[in-house]
Amino acid sequence: MDVKYRTGFWGGRPIKTRMTELVQAMGELGVWVRLHYVYPYPHVDEVIPLMTQGKILPYLDIPFQHANARILKLMKRPASSENVLTRIQQWRTICPDIALRSTFIVGFPGETEEGVRRITRFSQNGSIGPRRRLYVFACGRCSGQ
Repeated sequence: MDVKYRTGFWGGRPIKTRMTELVQAMGELGVWVRLHYVYPYPHVDEVIPLMTQGKILPYLDIPFQHANARILKLMKRPASSENVLTRIQQWRTICPDIALRSTFIVGFPGETEEGVRRITRFSQNGSIGPRRRLYVFACGRCSGQ
């Protein structure tokens, strides 16, 4: 049985289990709400206006993890840095005060020095903006590998 996007109940009322509806409901709690581990997919575009309206904090934690499409594919991660930068520019048009936090991984097997430079250029790109926090981690073997 597929329960994706099913309607559930919260606070005695029906609510769809889609990101937009869940974030709208969290915005009604009267507390700070900021979103973490959000991949920059099109459905995120729908929550940016909630930030402009003050319903949730203008903050996104986006795990970019790399800026090179080949390395992202090897990591089995989604996204394309070019599409991401375009999407961030669109978000900043709607919500200029949006703050971004992200993590990158360097040293992944097969990564080159140019790959690291690409992360640097990506992270310094003006579209990511002045309100950003970036963290870089060295890739390490997990136990069992």
